[in-house]
This record gives sequence, C-alpha cells and structure tokens, in this order.
Amino acid sequence: HLFTFVYICLHLFTFVYICLHLFAFVYICLRLFAFIYVCLHLFTFVCICLHLFMFYIWILTIFISFKVTELTSAWDKVWSLTNNRSSRLKDALKEAEELHKSVNMLLEWLSDAEMKLRFSGPLPEDEDEVQRQIDEHEKFMAELKEKEKDKDFTLKLAHDILDKCHPDAVSVIKHWITIIQSRWDEVASWALQRYEKLMVNF
Repeated sequence: HLFTFVYICLHLFTFVYICLHLFAFVYICLRLFAFIYVCLHLFTFVCICLHLFMFYIWILTIFISFKVTELTSAWDKVWSLTNNRSSRLKDALKEAEELHKSVNMLLEWLSDAEMKLRFSGPLPEDEDEVQRQIDEHEKFMAELKEKEKDKDFTLKLAHDILDKCHPDAVSVIKHWITIIQSRWDEVASWALQRYEKLMVNF
C-alpha cells in the first residue's frame, strides 16, 4: 500500500509539474500576445503620425508654392512698374532738358529783340532812311513771326510737362510759362508799335 501511495504521489507531482509548466507556457504566450498587440498598436500609431506628417508636408508645399507664385507675380509687377517709372523719368528728364534749352534760347532771342527795339533810336526824317528802317523792321517782323513757332512749341512743351509733373514743380512751370508769354507779348507789342510809327512817318 505504501508503494502504491508513493506511486500515486509521484504521478500527482508529475501532473502538477506539467500543469505548472503548461500554465507558465500559457502565461508567456499571453504576455507575448500582449506585447505583439502593443507593438501593433504602436506601429499603427507611428503610421498614422507619418501619414499626418506627410499630409502636413503636402499642405505646406502647396502653401509655399502658392506664396512663391504670389511673390513672383508681385515681383514681376514691381519690376514692370519700376521699368515704366524709370522710362517715364528718362522721358521727363529729356523733356525738362529740352524745355530748359528752348526757354533759354527763346529768352535770349527776346532779350536781343528787346534791346534792338529799345535802342532803335528816334524816327528819322529822311524818307530814304525811313524806307531803310521799314525794310529792316519788316525783316525783324518776319523773324518775329518765325520765332513765334519756337514760342508756341516751348509753351506747348511746358503745358505738356505741367499736365504730368510733380505738384512741387507746378508753380515753377507756371512761372516760366507766364514769363515767356509776357515777354513775348511785350516784344511783339513794341515791334508792332515801332512798325506803325514808321509807316505813319513814311
């Protein structure tokens, strides 16, 4: 009976030992499954993060591309405006130089004409001398008529510049227009008066 009891105990111990190992195996499998489950969730999370990051990069690329296009368009517009302004400034400088030259030449001629009329002397009594002065004055009147084209051109140029010049320059341009017109009217009036006196004396 003792042998039988020992035999049963050994078999029972072996069974318990096997059960314990089986339990340990199941426990290890469960822990391994849990680890794999966590790894899968972690991998899924990483994949989602990568997709979100790629989506962010895509959105950022589109935004940057749009901004670059916008900046390029703005730059082209500024460059075009700069070139146009530079061209207008060159044209304005050319017109201003031309006006300056025309005004100086016209005022110089008017000054000479004024001096000639002022110091033409008294009306002569000799008929031949009167005729000579009439002929000479008619040449002057013809020159005055020819110079009127230069005067009209200068005034037109001044008015053209006045229409598009900076507000600070308006008063200067108007001043020169007034001077040219008044000096011209003055010389033309003197010339006409001189001619009329010569004709009356003739």
